[in-house]
Amino acid sequence: MLEIKDDHRVKREEDRMRPVEIYCKEVLEMGVDGAKVIDSYQKAILLHRQLRKGEKAKPFSETIVNFEVKIFLDGYYKAWSMGSGPCRLCKECDPTTSCKHGFEARPSMEACGIDVFKTARDNGFTIEVVKTHEEERNIFGLILVE
Repeated sequence: MLEIKDDHRVKREEDRMRPVEIYCKEVLEMGVDGAKVIDSYQKAILLHRQLRKGEKAKPFSETIVNFEVKIFLDGYYKAWSMGSGPCRLCKECDPTTSCKHGFEARPSMEACGIDVFKTARDNGFTIEVVKTHEEERNIFGLILVE
């Protein structure tokens, strides 16, 4: 388990603002302030998956949510998870209707002000900027636990 440090947060307010497709529409409508939520936790579990060329990230996102639910059922009632990058539950989000995946949708770490690159590197992981989803890449998830 890693300790949540202030230097893993994005410092500039404008960097916390992300497009709707990165921070689920349903979560935005609830008015959740990701930075305030994160500040109420002291510990988190950082999850990592290396994707091969062309491999999809959606199964990893599903694993993160399933792990969060398991932790919750083990008595950690404040367990809350986040992925990295845009929501991958639908091919395209329809902002005019309710989310089809309300129970599975989670915000991204980036949308909550977390510097994913710094967090990963400070915890011994390799992470590099990739230009396409066809490239091999490292993806991350975070489960806040209190």
